[in-house]
Formats: sequence, C-alpha cells, structure tokens
Amino acid sequence: MGRLDGKIAFISGTGTGIGRAAARIFAAEGALVFGCDIDEDRAAETVELVEKTGGTARSGTSSTSRTSVRARPGPT
Repeated sequence: MGRLDGKIAFISGTGTGIGRAAARIFAAEGALVFGCDIDEDRAAETVELVEKTGGTARSGTSSTSRTSVRARPGPT
C-alpha cells in the first residue's frame, strides 16, 4: 500500500519537468492523478509512463490565453 492510496491528485504542468515527476511519484504512491498541460501530446506521454508502471492517470489541456482569462472589477 502506498501513502496516497485512495487519494486524488490534481497536478498542473504534467507534460515535463517537475509536473511530470510529481505525477509519476504520486501515482507510484497510489494516487489517482489528474494532470493538465498546455502540450497535450507531452501530457499524454506522462499518462503512458504512469500506466506502464501500474499507476492510474488522466490528462487534459489548459490554456491561459488573453481571451480566456478576464479580470473581474474589484469593489467600488
């Protein structure tokens, strides 16, 4: 049993670097990993790496383009 059995981890930036490493470590400890990255193909590679070692992961894409992020006015 892993330290994270039965837990769900939401991790951003799973396509490379620290995000990919975190996804692999969390999954190895038993967590169900939901990851996202702006590079859909790289995020999918991470899912494959996790699943090859017996973990469970899913991925999606994220976007923070200027058209998708809108500032809300503060109180007046």
